[in-house]
Amino acid sequence: MIRFAPTARVVALSIVLLGSMLGCGGSSGDGYKGAYGQVSGTVKYQGKPIPAGSTVLFQSKEGASFVASGTVGADGKYDLRYQGSASLPAVAYVVQLAQPAATAAPGGAVDPSKMADGQALLNAGNKAPFPVKYLSTGTSNLSFPVKEGKNTADFDLVD
Repeated sequence: MIRFAPTARVVALSIVLLGSMLGCGGSSGDGYKGAYGQVSGTVKYQGKPIPAGSTVLFQSKEGASFVASGTVGADGKYDLRYQGSASLPAVAYVVQLAQPAATAAPGGAVDPSKMADGQALLNAGNKAPFPVKYLSTGTSNLSFPVKEGKNTADFDLVD
């Protein structure tokens, strides 16, 4: 039988406890202590995928400000990223879209301050690939409650 000195037992127990805490939820240093979920989905307008390179942005509705984004592929599919991770806090979100010209930050995340670029394109006379109401969380009427685990958030845009 192996006998541990009291100090070794404390260290071993601390390692086990720390490992179990880090394995739960997936804390990202944002102070959020609740459950986390992953979100993917498809965005279509008039039955067709919106243009590749468009951006889907989720912004938390209440409390702390959590923002996740994903770039739409040619098939209309996207996967959200939050602070470099596929997991985001499991809370309710409002959703907006950006046209492909929105400026992306390093790593493919979209800088939320650049989401208004789509409106600038429209002001320059460009035609929007989907209704302009989706360029803002205030007018999109899109929302999604992220639950713990895998979530599918498909959006069929209407005029």
